[in-house]
Order: sequence, then C-alpha cells, then structure tokens
Amino acid sequence: MKAPDPTRRLKKRYVRARYIGSYDDRKVQIELLSLFGELNLGKLYLKTAKHDHAQKKIVFRCERSKAHELAGALSLIKSVRIIPERISGSIKGATTKP
Repeated sequence: MKAPDPTRRLKKRYVRARYIGSYDDRKVQIELLSLFGELNLGKLYLKTAKHDHAQKKIVFRCERSKAHELAGALSLIKSVRIIPERISGSIKGATTKP
C-alpha cells in the first residue's frame, strides 16, 4: 500500500495544557462531545499525545485548523480545570519550551 500524498496527510498541531484536580479522559471526551457534537469532534482527530501526571500537564494532538477551537473548548470544560498553555507544530516544541 502506497503512502498518501503530502497534501492529503493529516496536518497536526499539539496543544499543551495543564490541569487542576484529577484528570479523567472519559469525562473530558464526554464534555467535548457536548460542546462540539459528534461530527465536529470527529473532524478534530483528537488524541492524547503525552500525559505527565507528576507535573499535571497533558499534550493533545489535533488537526491544524481546529487547534484554536480545541484550546477554547478545553478552557470551558467544567469537570476538571484545564488551562491551555501552548500550541505547537511539533511535540518537542510543545513539551520542552516554556
């Protein structure tokens, strides 16, 4: 099977956020579903890329054009306080830079 053209590949962005309280992935997914709806949540291509329990930081991977929407929606979640800190094009830039 051939790899897809570079123009058809998923263009990713990484959103680093810190959270206050206990993080539950299932509750966050349910609240994002209520904010975006099924169709738009699917278009986000959301995935947890990295999770640091000690520092209470998490990095989400999403589609490039939806990164700012995701950052705004994360700040609206009520079950756990999530504060978006940085949007980056690489996971290294999202995790290492202040």
